[in-house]
Amino acid sequence: LVVATHADQDHLAGLIPVIERYDVTHVIESPFMGEGALSNHWHQVLASTGTNVILCHRGMQVRLGEDLTLHLLHPPANAVHIAETDDNRNSIVLMAVAGRCRVLLTADIDALAEQELLYLGQPLSATLLKVAHHGSKSSSSTAFLDVVDPQLAVISVGEDNSFGHPDRGVLDRLEAVECQVFRTDLHGTIEFITDGQTCWVKSARTWR
Repeated sequence: LVVATHADQDHLAGLIPVIERYDVTHVIESPFMGEGALSNHWHQVLASTGTNVILCHRGMQVRLGEDLTLHLLHPPANAVHIAETDDNRNSIVLMAVAGRCRVLLTADIDALAEQELLYLGQPLSATLLKVAHHGSKSSSSTAFLDVVDPQLAVISVGEDNSFGHPDRGVLDRLEAVECQVFRTDLHGTIEFITDGQTCWVKSARTWR
C-alpha cells in the first residue's frame, strides 16, 4: 500500500519509481491530484502497472493485518478545490493506530485545515506527530499542538533548504508541548518502531 497525499513535486515524484520497482497492489490518493504533467505521468504509471487506486475521504478506515489500522481524517468527501494552494489544504491526513501507539501524519496541511480538524472533534491525540509542511510557519498552530500533545515529532526537511524550514516559531511551539523533535536535516533517515506498547526512534546519525 502506498499513500499519495497530494500532487506536489516533493511528495509525488519519488513515489513513481516505487510503483515501477515494487509490487504495489493499492494506492490511496487525494481526490485533488489535478491534471498537471506530474499527476498525469503518475496516473499513467498506475494504469500501466495495474495498481488499484482508492480515492481517500474522511471517515475511511484501512486495516493492515490485525495490529495496524489507518484512519483517514482529511480531506472531506465534499471538499472544494478552488486554487492551487488548496492542494496542501486538501492533502491527506491519517492516523495510524497500532495498539497503544498512535501516529498522526499531516502531509502539507495548513492552519485552516488544522482548525477544521479541531472543529470537527477528530481524534488527534498522538504518540508521534509528522509535522505538517516541513515545519512551515503556515502550520502547527498552538491550538492544534495542544490537542495532539505528541511525545515525539518528526520534521521531514532538506538540509539548508531555501524556504527556511523549519520555522523557529514552530520549533518553539513544539518545545512548549514538551515534545522531543527529530529532523531529517539533522538526524538523517528516521525510523519509528513499535510493538503496539512501546515506541522507539532510530536515526541514521546523532545530533545534539
